[in-house]
Amino acid sequence: MTKDWPSEYYRYLLVERGYSEKTKEAYEEDLTNFFVFLKNSGDENYLQIDHRDVRVYLSELSEKNF
Repeated sequence: MTKDWPSEYYRYLLVERGYSEKTKEAYEEDLTNFFVFLKNSGDENYLQIDHRDVRVYLSELSEKNF
């Protein structure tokens, strides 16, 4: 996985999936928030993310009524 994978993913959303710029921006914001959560929890190795990380993040969002 390249370091620039987020840009490649956002391009995929726009070009291949035909999503609008606003939709791409929403995805970008959500992923940015998830990566900030991982960094704040001391887990910055993005290649080691698993379902437990996602569940903890979603649980935290639920507690904040997101």
